[in-house]
Amino acid sequence: SDPVAMRALASAVRLGARGAVVSRQQRGRLASTMAPAVVPRAAFISPGQALVATALASCGAAVVSACLSMDQWLEQTMDPVAATAVAAYEDDAAWVRVDQVLLKSSGQEKTPPAGAVFGSLGAETNAIKLYRIYAKRDGSEVVAVATFGGPAACGHPGVVHGGLTATLFDNTLGFANGVSKLAEDGDLAPLIASFETGAAPVRKPSTGRFGFTASLTVNYRRPCLATGTVELRCKLDDTSGRKRMLTGTMVDVATGHTVADASALFILPRPPPPSLWQRALALVGLGPAVAVAA
Repeated sequence: SDPVAMRALASAVRLGARGAVVSRQQRGRLASTMAPAVVPRAAFISPGQALVATALASCGAAVVSACLSMDQWLEQTMDPVAATAVAAYEDDAAWVRVDQVLLKSSGQEKTPPAGAVFGSLGAETNAIKLYRIYAKRDGSEVVAVATFGGPAACGHPGVVHGGLTATLFDNTLGFANGVSKLAEDGDLAPLIASFETGAAPVRKPSTGRFGFTASLTVNYRRPCLATGTVELRCKLDDTSGRKRMLTGTMVDVATGHTVADASALFILPRPPPPSLWQRALALVGLGPAVAVAA
C-alpha cells in the first residue's frame, strides 16, 4: 500500500531474480527507502536476494501501519461535515445509537465485532472511517452516518466502489430489519431502557430472529466521492409471512443529493416445528392450536 516501498520491492525483485551483483551505491539507494532487513544478509546467496527480503519486510511494515486497532478506529477525529451529521442524531431525543444498544444486548459494551464492515472495511483498511447507526425509538426508521476513507474505498479514482456502497446498504438495511422486528415483538423499548439505565443487558439472538438477506437491488444515481460523508436512511416497507421488504437511500451530506437507493428482501427463519407433546395437547384441545409455518 506504500508506493515508495512497492517501487523498492520491484527494483529488489528485478535485481534478485537475475542474481545481480549490487553496487554499494545501489544498496544504499534502495535501503534508504526500506526498513532494515529482518533476515541477516549472510543468509542469502546474493545481495539482490537480501534486498528482496528487505523490501518484503518494508512492505509488510507498511501494511501493518495502515491497520488500526478497533479502539483507534472508533476514536478517529470526524471532519466538520460528519460531526454535524452525527450531532443531529446524538442531540435529538427521538433517536438512539442503536448499534451500541444491540452491542450491549449481545454482551459487548462498546467494541463492535471485527467482521466485514467494522473490521475489513473499517479498522483494517480505513476504507470506511466512520460508521454510526441510529434508530427512531419506535423502530420505524434507521439512519447510518458513514465517512469514506479515500483511495482504499475507490473503484474509479476518487469514486467509491459500487460494491462498498452495496455492502453498506446490506448492513444498514439489516439493522433496519432487526430493529423493526424487535419493535414488533415489544423488545426494542426494554433494550433501549436497559442501555440507557445501565441495567443488565437483555440478551436476544440476532440471526435466529431477524433472518438474512434474500435479495438486494442497488440503483446508483450519482458518483459517490471517496472522501465524502453519507447518510443511509432505511426502513421497513411491508411484510408478508416470513418475508420483509425494506428500502433505503444514500444521501451525500454535503450536497443533499441522493447518490444511490436500494430495496431488499429479508426472510425470517422458519419457526421450530412443534414437539410431539405440543401436537398431542393441541389435538385434545388442551393446548394452543399448532400453526403451520408459511
